[in-house]
Amino acid sequence: MMDQESNDGAEGAAESAAKNSESEQNFTAFYHLARYFGRRLPLPLRLKIMLREALLRTRDPRIPDPDPTPVRPAAAPTIKPPGGETRAAMRPECCGLQAGLVTVVLPVYNQADLLEEAVESVLTQTYENLELILVDDGSGKEVKTLLEQYALRPRIRCFTQENQGLPKALSNGFDLARGEFWTWTSADNIMEPRMLERLTAKLESEPELGMVYADYYVIDDRGKLLRDKSWRWQNRPRPRSGEVRLPRNAAKLNTVQDNFIGPCFLYRGWIGKTLGDYAPQTGIEDYDYWMRLNAFFPLRHLGDDEPLYRYRVHDNTLSARAGEHRIVEKVRRLMQEERRRADCFRAPLQIAADETVRLWLQAVGMPEGELRPVDNPQGQWATADVDLLALDSCNAAAHADELMALNTPLALLFTDEAAVRSRLLRLLRRDGCIALANNRRAAARVRLASDCPLLDSEAAQAPAAMLAFARNHRRFHEQWSADQLSRRLPTQRVSTAGRHVLLQLDSFTQGGMENVVIDLAHSLRAAGFKATIANLGAAGAAAARARAEGLAVASFPRGLAARDYTQWLERERVELVNAHYSLFAAQACREAGIPFLETIHNAYVWLEPDAIRAYRQADAAISAYLCVSATAALYADMALGLDVAKMRVVPNGIDASRLDAPNYKQNRRALREAWGLSTDTPAADASAADEPAAAPVFLNVASIMATKAQMPLVKAYATVLRQYPDARLVLLGDAMEKPYLREVEKTARRLGIADKIVFAGYDPDTAPYYHAADVFVLPSYWEGWSLSLGEALANGLSCVVADVGAAYEFADHPRVEIIAPPFHDITELNYRNLAPIVYGDHPAFTASLAKAMLRAAARPRHPLDTALAERLDRRRAYARYAEIFGGNLEFSA
Repeated sequence: MMDQESNDGAEGAAESAAKNSESEQNFTAFYHLARYFGRRLPLPLRLKIMLREALLRTRDPRIPDPDPTPVRPAAAPTIKPPGGETRAAMRPECCGLQAGLVTVVLPVYNQADLLEEAVESVLTQTYENLELILVDDGSGKEVKTLLEQYALRPRIRCFTQENQGLPKALSNGFDLARGEFWTWTSADNIMEPRMLERLTAKLESEPELGMVYADYYVIDDRGKLLRDKSWRWQNRPRPRSGEVRLPRNAAKLNTVQDNFIGPCFLYRGWIGKTLGDYAPQTGIEDYDYWMRLNAFFPLRHLGDDEPLYRYRVHDNTLSARAGEHRIVEKVRRLMQEERRRADCFRAPLQIAADETVRLWLQAVGMPEGELRPVDNPQGQWATADVDLLALDSCNAAAHADELMALNTPLALLFTDEAAVRSRLLRLLRRDGCIALANNRRAAARVRLASDCPLLDSEAAQAPAAMLAFARNHRRFHEQWSADQLSRRLPTQRVSTAGRHVLLQLDSFTQGGMENVVIDLAHSLRAAGFKATIANLGAAGAAAARARAEGLAVASFPRGLAARDYTQWLERERVELVNAHYSLFAAQACREAGIPFLETIHNAYVWLEPDAIRAYRQADAAISAYLCVSATAALYADMALGLDVAKMRVVPNGIDASRLDAPNYKQNRRALREAWGLSTDTPAADASAADEPAAAPVFLNVASIMATKAQMPLVKAYATVLRQYPDARLVLLGDAMEKPYLREVEKTARRLGIADKIVFAGYDPDTAPYYHAADVFVLPSYWEGWSLSLGEALANGLSCVVADVGAAYEFADHPRVEIIAPPFHDITELNYRNLAPIVYGDHPAFTASLAKAMLRAAARPRHPLDTALAERLDRRRAYARYAEIFGGNLEFSA
């Protein structure tokens, strides 16, 4: 009987599945037929979109309408430690680190004759799961030549920076670290073969241990054991052996003036992230770091006498260098600072936490008595006497704008129910922010947005580490100024060696994406790659331009078989495919062993079911996603369901050569006079600031279409005119959606402001418009990485932008106003619910836009910012592609 019932049930389930499948196929066929005729009928685009959404809603009536009110915090989840107990140790994957990997940073400055031996001592370690990060701190030609050779070798990444000194070379190097364990060495020193094996085993066997150090040999210039009895005599019972025996207990490290830790050590990467930079003063950077680490985390000797390192003492130079850097005096002052710092670290912290964080702290064992509830009446945060504000991420997202205005260190707790939302991107990049995640996926999302410290929230060590971060951050930034801590980031040296990269598109007609591909092809060629653009469909102006500029363009016929394509790739020795809004042959490339990297150019909110399904099906074959912003990455992760662990953020860049600074005065005067603003007197040149304009010009550089939100812009501008009656609004862009343009014009006439708006149309020469303007406004509902925003900032304009795309990158810029868009979060938008957002009326959004425009207009018109233009320049931006394509990142095909 049981078997018969089971068979009947199976047959019924099969019959039901067949009916559902048939229903799905019928709906899909009908939907495609409706879309075919819809594209050809002369109906307004708004009506088409609404009809499409209504059709899709009949298929899935559960789809809710988007609520334009601000996001509200989710109900506090129940937080329980796994199995009723917390984990003893941090899981590296929840800290954004690779389990078991050791990162070795080797800073070098003009020691080419010794560098090779130091590098080989790292690569020949018995513990092989390691990465070596070489940081050239402005060395001469000999070191640079060696780095070109090392860039070809696996497990090595090479970087070059202007000379900034050892401490900043170390901080830059560890910013790039991916390992669970960290150490650093010098170009003139040598690791013993078993060093990493022994030290790693110690840390793995004692989860509570933060750092381990070991004995070492001391050698002279010639590599021989140093027999000079005067060098660290207190730790050398047998000077002729060259052995240095260190104290087994580190308790006195912070109280007795003796930096006895030495050069042989290993510590946990999450501790390195928590402590942050090395002190920016040469000669004491390591001593200061060990004392800060020892103040918060257990630091212990390996426990046996085996020397695991060879430290070189240069003849007749040690005393000279000590005098040159005034090391003795610096150490004396450091000990005085340490006494003050110890008092500061012992003082109780004032922590304000919301309900979710209090539940979490109870679960992992922190006493309730050290906390107080968050005081937030009417959105006002009482933080004058608070040392750390700890919030659930959903709560923080609801109050992101308020929190950005605070200087208080901030801890954000991410639970299974809470994802990284776009409203949190600015907070995660804010100085003084630490994040806590309870799984690999949440950690990967945080790491996409920021390099802030990241802890495993289910580890027993997490609360203490969070408090250590707050104490250390406060004291460290009291001790060192922002100027002292500022660093110029290094650039990676990669192996190109004529490697062939294919840039793939489904069509090559015209548009922003096509321009990015052309710029990228030029950048890759300049970096030494062989770059070919593969066009799988229609060709147009972009293809003609690429060929005219000497780029290789390969065109393929429609209906091309994936196998024929990969055979062509193999014949042409293509080593990597970088696809742009194209998924063709992803699986075939995987089978052929050719890495397939997909660039995500935007938050793809418009993708329809078939396209979403195609991305999900291709996901397993994609080696990596290169996303132009964290916003685009989060949408691909949370809305499209793609693998967040494969994502990297690689921003776009502007053409800095188009600033046209010599013609600034002429351009500004000519256009403003053409717009009837002849009374405005421009600054003498592009390097001088203007006073706030009595008749400001607001500039929008975007195609005229509903998604760019020119309608609310026009309505907001009507409000601005009450205070600036002679202002102008310039809309620079082609009308991609002509019915929408007519609606915008109609609204301007109804409001009586049509004569104040300049519809400039499309003009490839944008520099004169930026010169003539005072405020740039981009209220788009979604963006990828806005080239026009970057250009506006480089041109000195104050900017008003919606909190979409890469706006978070400029949140701390004094001339940028960021306003909330009229929806909760970009990840909630999709093909089913766009019409109410894109074509709806949003009074609150319009009012916020008007207020921000007025604030921006009150600022002086700044000079052209050539330094920012250089930082945002496309050559530098697309060099990141070259680093990824040529670096030893081991993409799996």
